[in-house]
Amino acid sequence: MEGAKGLEEPFCKNHYLYLAFWVLLSCFLFIIGIKFIEVYNEINSLSLFIFNTYSISSRYIRSYSTKLPKPIKIYENSDIQKLHILEENKGKFGVYLLRNLKNKKIYVGSSIDLRRRFKEYFNIDRLLRHKNLPICAALIKYGYSQFSLEILEYCDTSVLLKKKNNII
Repeated sequence: MEGAKGLEEPFCKNHYLYLAFWVLLSCFLFIIGIKFIEVYNEINSLSLFIFNTYSISSRYIRSYSTKLPKPIKIYENSDIQKLHILEENKGKFGVYLLRNLKNKKIYVGSSIDLRRRFKEYFNIDRLLRHKNLPICAALIKYGYSQFSLEILEYCDTSVLLKKKNNII
């Protein structure tokens, strides 16, 4: 029994050191993991959002900017101007902004085929299938007439995401 008691004493004295070591290591790895995820999402995010924005999930980074470029084309009422939007953006790629006129939230997106992307937004069946996405839910809730569409820039596909990220 004395031998067993002798083995327990050093372990008890060092127990707090072992515990502190593992707690510090866990905290360090947790912080490193969070920083890695932030950097990874910033680099690989396909949809970045600004101001008080629609976000798809918590894994996307929100960027805050007070400077937006002057749009090259503004459609004040996306409901009334649907046909113009689709016709004028046929065969074009670029960066666009959807602005909710009621609550002032905005969504910045980009596409290599703007007409196709806007047709997706104007397709109520698609919106209902993807109603878990905040922009789709907002279009359903407020209606197209409560959204303006701004074309921020037409650009080549090779620089599309770079231009979008520079805007944000």
